[in-house]
Amino acid sequence: MQGGWVDDLGADEWIEELAPARHPAAIAEVQAARVLLSELHVEALVDTSRTFPTRVRRLRERRALLALGELGGSAGATPGPAIAASPAVAVRRIGDAYDLWLQVPRPAKTAATFKRHAGMFADMMGDPALSSVDRRAALRFRVGLQDWAVEHKKTPATADNVLVSVRAIFSAARDHGWIDSTPFADLPAIKVGGAQQQAREPWTHAELAVLFDDPIWTAYQLPLSSKAGRAAAYWVPLIACFTGARVSEIAQLWTDDLTLTPGEEVIEFRASKDRGQQLKNAGSWRAVPMHSELIRLGLNDYAASLPVGPLFPDLPTAGVNGAGGQFGKWFGEFKTRKGFPGRAKAFHSFRHLVATELRLNGATEAQANAITGHAGIGVAGKVYAATIRQHANRLRDIIELLRFPELRLPRVYSVGDSGRKGQRV
Repeated sequence: MQGGWVDDLGADEWIEELAPARHPAAIAEVQAARVLLSELHVEALVDTSRTFPTRVRRLRERRALLALGELGGSAGATPGPAIAASPAVAVRRIGDAYDLWLQVPRPAKTAATFKRHAGMFADMMGDPALSSVDRRAALRFRVGLQDWAVEHKKTPATADNVLVSVRAIFSAARDHGWIDSTPFADLPAIKVGGAQQQAREPWTHAELAVLFDDPIWTAYQLPLSSKAGRAAAYWVPLIACFTGARVSEIAQLWTDDLTLTPGEEVIEFRASKDRGQQLKNAGSWRAVPMHSELIRLGLNDYAASLPVGPLFPDLPTAGVNGAGGQFGKWFGEFKTRKGFPGRAKAFHSFRHLVATELRLNGATEAQANAITGHAGIGVAGKVYAATIRQHANRLRDIIELLRFPELRLPRVYSVGDSGRKGQRV
């Protein structure tokens, strides 16, 4: 129009032909469109900023309000009952999109995290309709998250995890046809926060000697804290030290996840819905040969002394993270008392220890990954559960590459040893 290529749009003429107004809701819709076109007409002639996307968003907001009966018709018109009941335009918000995202089975911990992040979005942005969230709003939310991280002393990674969750939820809404596109696509990651992420570091050999120099491992005096799970306090860190398994994987083991045949001892980390066993991903399903040090210390005898059921029956399972979460809290307090505060040294440091030691001692990347259970790589990610233990025998020489000369533990466990004396730790 500004260049003289077309004449005036003549909105009044063709809008009446396309949408003859009969119902009050239709009248309001036509008026909204007429106002929109008039504004665009003026902008096309005088405004180089082109705020068309904003106008479209406002029109969508008007439609959403019409669907709820919160916006009346034209002057003098009385809205009919069909306005509130009209199913034509549903106002969907992030809570609805979260429910849609959750239709695909998710681990309980992941679902709880995403629900919390969706709630943060609703609180920070006023719980808007999905269709009204544009790129500018997405950028505003990102800035808000960054400010939140600074104010509450959170790491950039913590804030960015919220952004990633909200992006996934909006993507689910887009894939279902609720919105045309997600305004969170390709947003830059959050790099500023109020705290710096402290990277997890593997335990050193000297630190292992300090950590395990405790009556728990020198005299089988089990802690009285319920979160420690009695015998679990002795065995869980040792299993982690000689397998690199995650705390959640070890805490959920059952007695029959261990093969106790002499010369063929194996620990299988698997998922079982009936037993409530979950893994981080499909590649985490694996069987690891039992290290000779675990056999010497009596792990196979301990497992054989129990009936079929949880390997650590005294571990509490309450909470989103289950037994692993409970034990992780106790271990965090324990290692702090042993002189290892902060996040650099944690239970996950056993995993880094095993991965590092295997590679330093000659294991290939695929062999190390088969033992630690990295997704999609190695033996565990490529075989069926029915044959997985057969493949474990091929890794028996690899697991013995884990050697910690400074860790000289006496065998203090004996069958039937309850450790009831305990100590308060």
